[in-house]
Amino acid sequence: MEMPIQQEAFTGRRLAIRIAGLFKGPRLIIDGAEAKGRRQRYTVRDNSGKEVIIRLRTNHVDPIPKVEIGAKVIELARRLRWYEYVDGPPDSFGVRGWRPWSSGRTSSRTVQRSGIPL
Repeated sequence: MEMPIQQEAFTGRRLAIRIAGLFKGPRLIIDGAEAKGRRQRYTVRDNSGKEVIIRLRTNHVDPIPKVEIGAKVIELARRLRWYEYVDGPPDSFGVRGWRPWSSGRTSSRTVQRSGIPL
């Protein structure tokens, strides 16, 4: 999923962030192509031809980073609240709070054979 960034220095160009996935971190997209950078730090040219440093600030849990263009920090989405970190992703495994050993659908013998303590 891509999230567009509105910045005066890049008007008319498509500047976006591709949010982090399970095995890849967030990436910077300029005009449809992935920008080359190291450690979430990218050096790109703006519309006037000046080199601008763009940094992606992550906290390694939230998939949407803060974007730092020069000295200006852009927050694309609000930060997660503390209870959103604790609660986990909404609707994990299709049903909230799903646990195979407490669903009531298996007999105690099946649970004991699988090695899960009662």
